Amino acid sequence: MAGQDLANTVAFHMPKVRDTKWATGKKNVGENHWFYVENGKYYFDCGGFVRYMLNDTFSPGWRSDNRSPRGMHPQLMHLPFLAIRADQKRHPNHWSGDPEDWINFAEKLKKGVTDPVWELVSAPGYDRGNVDNIKRGDIVAREKDPLKPPPEQHGHMMIAMGEPKNGRLKIADSTSYPKHTNDTRDAKGWKGMGTGEIKVKGNKMAWSVDKHGDPRLRIWVVRHK
Repeated sequence: MAGQDLANTVAFHMPKVRDTKWATGKKNVGENHWFYVENGKYYFDCGGFVRYMLNDTFSPGWRSDNRSPRGMHPQLMHLPFLAIRADQKRHPNHWSGDPEDWINFAEKLKKGVTDPVWELVSAPGYDRGNVDNIKRGDIVAREKDPLKPPPEQHGHMMIAMGEPKNGRLKIADSTSYPKHTNDTRDAKGWKGMGTGEIKVKGNKMAWSVDKHGDPRLRIWVVRHK
């Protein structure tokens, strides 16, 4: 399963982390959610994290030289947000996709649009699946938090690193708020790439299993076939 390959890539990179930052600014990672990965340094926001792992999994020859990979490989054309952004005058190969892009794509799948590479697993109002169907390697997009002031209310992207068990789901992400249950960034005080556990129920999530209440924010889940 391709999703398993994606999760395996994430697991391969995690032990290599020597420094990590949640970063979106041009100074750190370029424009439009690019990423910076070099010599154990992993700098990106949640969208850049997902895009980097997709690149490294499904386009193994995408690094054409020895320079730091700040951009995107133009041949990686199976990503849903490339078509979404095509009419918005962004450079599609230099865009990592944000939660809204992924959610919009998942909504199209929910309405019956077929895609040769991606399938819908779970979405609000989707009667053919919920979070109980999540598998390792699925991509999870969370909606904006209306209770947070801008810019804290932005959505979030994650990669499932297991299947839900009693409402607990292990995920990998890059975040400025590393407060998941069993968060691997706690000991070093890092903000950036790591893993942890969230609480899931129905088509909603809570940031942790025991400290953030019941799941209240909606999520959309897609799977690489």
